[in-house]
Amino acid sequence: GEHLPRICNFVNKLQGNFTEGAIEALWVDAFRKEDRDLVGCSCPPGTTIKGLKVMTEWMAFANSTDGLPPLQLSDSALHGSKIIRLKRRNLWARYKSSMLAEKSGLYNFKSPDAKRNQLKKVGNITISIKHMQREMIRMAEIDALGDKWAKQHGSNILWLEYEDCRDDTAACFQRIFDFLGVNSAFVSKEPSLFESIFAVFDESDSSLLHISNDIAVRNALVAHGFEQYLHADELGKNPSGIGIGPILSHID
Repeated sequence: GEHLPRICNFVNKLQGNFTEGAIEALWVDAFRKEDRDLVGCSCPPGTTIKGLKVMTEWMAFANSTDGLPPLQLSDSALHGSKIIRLKRRNLWARYKSSMLAEKSGLYNFKSPDAKRNQLKKVGNITISIKHMQREMIRMAEIDALGDKWAKQHGSNILWLEYEDCRDDTAACFQRIFDFLGVNSAFVSKEPSLFESIFAVFDESDSSLLHISNDIAVRNALVAHGFEQYLHADELGKNPSGIGIGPILSHID
């Protein structure tokens, strides 16, 4: 009930232009200005930095054929803002994680224990090699496009990777604080901030654990030059290989 007046205000503000681009532009501008007539949240007093989380898969790139929802931030009030480009370089771990999430219905975790509970719930899964190929192509393409967009539209960019932040989370956060100009002395140092956010992306994600057809997956990855995504003790010798095609063949 408390949001209904804001929804009505939002609709009226659009003045009959209900295109997705108009809705997104108005919402982003309302977020930037903290317009309480349109959005119900605001930052605590004294806040000097605020940000908007955008998944690269939400963006509509001009040459996308994936049917991704359009999100044209380049024409918004946030154009030229600082950008923190965070991604996961291990495409196999990303794919495996998405399959485990789909199987379990659990996508977000607040602690490593929650991630372990997901793995117990799922058990083993069978990977479709063709589906893995298609999704890894898609992830790599979207990553490349996201990088290009950041370079074109950011005033300054901080490049981060999950793997590095997991290995030294405190240092990762310090880089973020320095980039944004935030005094880390005034930031909460609760253990959950540094220990849980990236810890759930543990090494088991990139292993062949919980994969029923682990040999087929290993052979497919190794045959096409992606052995760096696997653990050294899982590579084996002379993998037979079952062709899945060059995963990065569509990327400039």
